[in-house]
Formats: sequence, C-alpha cells, structure tokens
Amino acid sequence: RNDKEAGSLFQEVWDEGGSVANMKENGPFAMQLQEKILPHLTKVLIGALDEVSWDRRVLACKCLDELCHKNILAPAPRSIHQDSFEDLRQRNLYRASSSKIILSTCVNLIVSSRVWVGKEDLVKTTATIAGNWMSQENVSGDDYEINPISKNGTIWDDLFVNDSWFKKTHESIIEENGDLNETMVEPSDVVENTKQISEEVAIDFSEGDKILLSEDNDDEEMMDSSSSYLVTYSGLCRILLEEGLQISPKARSKTFYSIDVLSYRAASLSALSHLLKSFQHAKYLRELYTKMAGPLIDIISSDSNDENDNIPPLIIARAMDCLGSSMWKGIQDDGENTFTKIDLLVKLFLKHCREKQIAWTIREASA
Repeated sequence: RNDKEAGSLFQEVWDEGGSVANMKENGPFAMQLQEKILPHLTKVLIGALDEVSWDRRVLACKCLDELCHKNILAPAPRSIHQDSFEDLRQRNLYRASSSKIILSTCVNLIVSSRVWVGKEDLVKTTATIAGNWMSQENVSGDDYEINPISKNGTIWDDLFVNDSWFKKTHESIIEENGDLNETMVEPSDVVENTKQISEEVAIDFSEGDKILLSEDNDDEEMMDSSSSYLVTYSGLCRILLEEGLQISPKARSKTFYSIDVLSYRAASLSALSHLLKSFQHAKYLRELYTKMAGPLIDIISSDSNDENDNIPPLIIARAMDCLGSSMWKGIQDDGENTFTKIDLLVKLFLKHCREKQIAWTIREASA
C-alpha cells in the first residue's frame, strides 16, 4: 500500500486472477473472489499471525479487518436469487470454518504474547470477527458446526469450550518489574527480515494459477477446523476485560497503565465494548453484567485527579463505555445485584459530568 507502483501491479494481478476465477463459476451467484479462495487466504494469514515479526502480524490483522468489512468473515447474506437453505448453510459453514481457525489463533496470540507494537490491531480484529457472528440472527445459536464462537454467555471460567482456562495459573503478560521499553522495540533480526522483503526477486505465479484453475484443490482439508478450539463469547469478553483493566490484586503493577501500553489497554476495552454491543441478548448480558459491573464500577469510581489511584482518564472513559454497552433494555433493580440500582448508577455518572472533573474524555463518556 505504501508503494503505489507495486500496489498497482498487485491490483492488476488480482483483477486478472479474479476474472479467471469468475469464468469457472461453480458457487453461488456473485460470490466474491475473497470467498472463493478463503481457505488459501486463511492459511497465509494464520502463518503471518504466527510470525515473530510484529510488522507481519499487524499486516495480517489489517487484511483480516478488510475481510470483515467485505462481509467475508461473517455469515453469508441471502442471495437476491433466493438460495436454498442448504446452499446458504454450506456457504455459512465454509465461512465459519475459516473464522473459527482465525479466532482461535487470534485469541491464543492475545493471551500468550506480551504487549507488542500493533497488538491493538489484534484485539480490534478479534472483536470484529466475533461480533460479526454474534450479531447475526440468521445463524442458529445451537448449530455449533456453523458458529465459530460459542454464544453461551454464562460460562465465565471457560476461554474455549470446557477448558476452564481462567481457573488455571498463567504467566502474566507484563511482569511487575519488566522493562516495557524493551518489549516494545522490534528486534534487529526482525528488521533485517523486513528489509529482505523489498529486494527484487522473481515472482513465481504458478502456485496461484493452480489455485484458480485446478479442480482438485482440497478446500475441505484446508478448512478443517477440528484442531481449533471453539472460543466462548463470555471468555472472550473476560479476556478483553482483563487485558484492559488491572483487576487482580496479585497482578498489581505500577507499569500496567504505563504510557507504552496505554493504547493497548484502551483498545482492549474498546474491543470489549464493540463485542457487547454486537449481541444485545438480555439473558446473556444480564449474566455478563453481574460479572463485569463490579471491576468496571471500581475503576469508574476512582478519582482520575488522584495520583495514588494511578488510573489514566482514558481508561476510566473506556470503562464507562463498556459498562454502558453491557446494559440491556429494561435494566432495573432486581434486589440481588447492587450494581443494577439505577439511582446509584445515575449518581456515579453525574459525579463525572460536573465541573470538578477536568478530564474531558471522562465527561464525554459519562454523558
């Protein structure tokens, strides 16, 4: 994208390849080229996410984000030619297989790696893919074969279905005395690998020709997602919450909200807010609200002007967004959850709307 000349060449190759693929139309009418070669795109992007180069990971996230906005990593829209139920189901299964593999890879990368430059794109992409599938009503919530994410929002201890991930002990992403500046600088060997990409080499298009022309491509083998675990909606919400907020007293760290990782913390909370808005199901939101309201309100109640609290105004504002997104239509005091008392919530938000609150980001969020 930065090199216009190279970009125009690749665009020409893409357009010509697409015209060849459309000549051998076997699938539903008006299927986009990205969907036709989705197994191959998935394989390449998963490989990029597993790279040690942070630039490659970020580039993979941007490509995934583009696939989301083109409605590829999402349930297939109904055709104007009225596809049969089985045709539509097969397209959804085709898309869900890739989405499941990608979601599993993204979530594993979130929980297993330290904060690196561009990890904000990873949490944003993960939430976008999950949100696409959570927001669609045309996919049955009980059909696990078609859903790349479990819609059960009541299993708070599972990151993946039946894994009890949150009950186990895991290494903290940022050690209490860790050198954040060191973790945020790309290694020299990665830079060298990046430079090598720009060297002029002969491009072999034979593999691409095989993809477009061969009728023997084993897409089913490439789309086999049996080895990928099914991410849970509640588990993804919880991991984004814990990536954005310092909740556990055992993990207290003075560097948790440092300037080096602040954008990542804020991005994690923004991703959580997006994910909660994508699935406005009162039953599940009620369960999630019960679990998340406590730590969110603790952060919101803190004084951003107090140096002892050490919580940036941006984090408080994003916590407010998450709290608002987790509320459902008709929320009211149920006598069991103290966080559903409307009068207390109103007082909390009014506190941050007044003139004593000097941070405009918090004022805007509370309003």
